[in-house]
Amino acid sequence: MAVFAVVIVGSGCPAETAILEESDTEAPKIIIVTPNDNAVFYPIGTPEAITTVVLNAGASDNVKVNSGTVKVINPAGEVVHTHSESTDEVYTSFSTDTPGTYSVIFEFVDTSGNKAELRIIIICNEVSTDGDDTAA
Repeated sequence: MAVFAVVIVGSGCPAETAILEESDTEAPKIIIVTPNDNAVFYPIGTPEAITTVVLNAGASDNVKVNSGTVKVINPAGEVVHTHSESTDEVYTSFSTDTPGTYSVIFEFVDTSGNKAELRIIIICNEVSTDGDDTAA
């Protein structure tokens, strides 16, 4: 946020100083480190190698990033995992025993209250008994 000092001088009046602040309207810029959109993982308790998804993103801002949050929403529209940090990066992991398509929402807020959000999809594949994995 830029701060400007203005001195106001009038005839016969003492000088006054007014502080004017330039408003920050720029939202943070988010970079998702992992996972990729449409990343595939498998239910916990299965023999598959990938049963946990690492959720990691960072943000930059023209002033300062205040906080970041990541939410995972299940196929029924319910928030099943939330993690917040008071920094410019969020890092957590997620696993489930329920196959389906999950939405992941990364949100960052700067010190002026500007918000940015990015959404991706992750897919928990069901492991079939015939050896062929199918997307839920």
